[in-house]
Amino acid sequence: MSQSTTTEVVAGEMQPWTDYSGQSYAAGGPVLEALVREVRLSTDRPTPRVLIAGPHSVSLVRAVASQITDAQVTVLVRSATDAAQLTEELPDIQVGAGALDGFRATSPAPFDVVIALDGLDRLLSYDSAELSWDDTLRALTSLLTDDGALAIAHPLESAPANILDARPVSQRHGDDDWRPFYHDPTRPLTHDGFVDAVRSVRGIRSSAGQLVGFGPAAAPRLLADVSQTTAGLTGSVAAFAKLAADADLRPLLASQDELIDLLAKVGRISDAAAVSVVLHGFSHDVGLINATPSGTLAVATGPTAEYAGWHLSRAVDVSGASWPDAEFTPELERDTAQPSETARYVTERATPGAQAGEPASTTAPRGALAGLPPQSVGAAAATGKSDHIDVVIDESLLTRRVPFGPTVAQELLRLAELGDVPGFRDLAAAVGAHVDAIPVPEHRVVTLDNLVVAGRETAPGFDARRWSGPVGTAETLAAAFFLLQDRMVTEHRRHPWPTHLLGRELVATWTEMAGVEATDAVLDRARDLALTLAAGEQRPGACSTADLRTALADAQAARRELQEALGHIAGLERTIGFRDKQLRTREEVIRNLRKGAGPAGAVAAQRTAAGNLLRVAKRTAQVRSVGELGAGVERVVKRAQRARAAAAKAKES
Repeated sequence: MSQSTTTEVVAGEMQPWTDYSGQSYAAGGPVLEALVREVRLSTDRPTPRVLIAGPHSVSLVRAVASQITDAQVTVLVRSATDAAQLTEELPDIQVGAGALDGFRATSPAPFDVVIALDGLDRLLSYDSAELSWDDTLRALTSLLTDDGALAIAHPLESAPANILDARPVSQRHGDDDWRPFYHDPTRPLTHDGFVDAVRSVRGIRSSAGQLVGFGPAAAPRLLADVSQTTAGLTGSVAAFAKLAADADLRPLLASQDELIDLLAKVGRISDAAAVSVVLHGFSHDVGLINATPSGTLAVATGPTAEYAGWHLSRAVDVSGASWPDAEFTPELERDTAQPSETARYVTERATPGAQAGEPASTTAPRGALAGLPPQSVGAAAATGKSDHIDVVIDESLLTRRVPFGPTVAQELLRLAELGDVPGFRDLAAAVGAHVDAIPVPEHRVVTLDNLVVAGRETAPGFDARRWSGPVGTAETLAAAFFLLQDRMVTEHRRHPWPTHLLGRELVATWTEMAGVEATDAVLDRARDLALTLAAGEQRPGACSTADLRTALADAQAARRELQEALGHIAGLERTIGFRDKQLRTREEVIRNLRKGAGPAGAVAAQRTAAGNLLRVAKRTAQVRSVGELGAGVERVVKRAQRARAAAAKAKES
């Protein structure tokens, strides 16, 4: 590229304004960058003119510029402040500041490629004409040449995260939604509606590629080709989709997993997507782009005649990558400052001094352990143990083929809900055989979310993690089962085991089902490893707000515990009352004895032999030592002598 960095201001620029921070973060992330690097233009064009419309991250713009050879790239944002910042960070890129309609009026020539992976919602400004969503789409595509290529994304209002959003309507959209596009009747709500809208535009009669994304719409964690989401493959895609959906930090009324599972069962998993992507004029072989919570990004193609499964084509370590939504943490306002039961559960699991593996009566959504603060990464590190080991990414551990099918965690939870203990035992034994077959030098990390069920056996998924030090088979299995039990308890899953067995005993039982005996030392270290794995999957600014269903379950558990505590308190109060009366009676008796009251006191007051004897006995009982007794006797003798001397003197006188 030979052009120099310049900024062109057109009609409709907004200032002060930004679409690159807070709730208004730009589209981007490793998944979208991987998509840009995987697609190819269907026809070669010398020095193609490329328009990137809307806020896109700097890394994503660079990926586009590097992928298209000799491209003349122009970026259009509506904020003059954002345009000035992009001008400084992106060399040899033409940056435009203004609205789409203003840019269209001044654009000298059409573009060969138009990319709008942020959608159409942030292309107009408050000075723009009253354009509907459909009019905005037509205005954007009018900038294309007749045989131009288009890559456009659209956030779907029918996504489970939008339906289950617990925030009021006034809090669901930020200041960037100054014009409520979501009230536009021409705005498509589903993936099929979006595809039909794009196909109806002039010059775009077919779509070369259709993908659906899961997770935050502007920063998805999973992109899957629609052809790979048919009924036969939905079980595999749904397993990855539920993990990707957990990256959406909005407070929810309930977990998204149920809706994703229901739509997957009827072959409509595309309706559970958060964003839809249409590629026109591009060719690609992408079947799946998946960024796991552990930090591994895998690009895979679909099934072939040789193997009916995912074929890994590229793997990247993105554990240290920057996500545009990393600093965005939507919080639901609370009426109380008291911590939730969910927070207490997470705190108990993260406290170094807590009993590792003990069952908790509180609940938390899946991934709550992933929201631990950085200082809690690894219980062993927090407690100062010298045998603490870390998790590292080793891309060489990724297998080139991953079978279609549900994850082991999904299948074990299903068997537990059915009460099928024999089936649970058989699958646990298969997991044990899989872990036992792993070569010791690999130090591979095994979690049940990254193991796939393949018939009567299990196979590794898209996971490239390994331990930095040696970990035994029993510890590996127990750590995986600790994570499974945390999920079972926090999600209120049904299971056939009694409540008092939850904790170390149940994990030890599962580990024995896998064919390995778990000692106390193994369980202690396994809990440390589980905390390290959970903390390693955290995201900056993770929201710990539980969904409403979990909050209601927490409230019910709290009410039950309160009633039990009140009954216990009433019993203790009655017991303490009885004890208090006994102490009062005993104290009264002792006080009367010391004061000489009662019948014995009356006898002692009489000047008789019996009275004298009682007085002597009482005084003798008060004697504390032999010396004191001798001194008392001496005083009595001297007193008697003085009395006799005084009587004799009086008699003489």
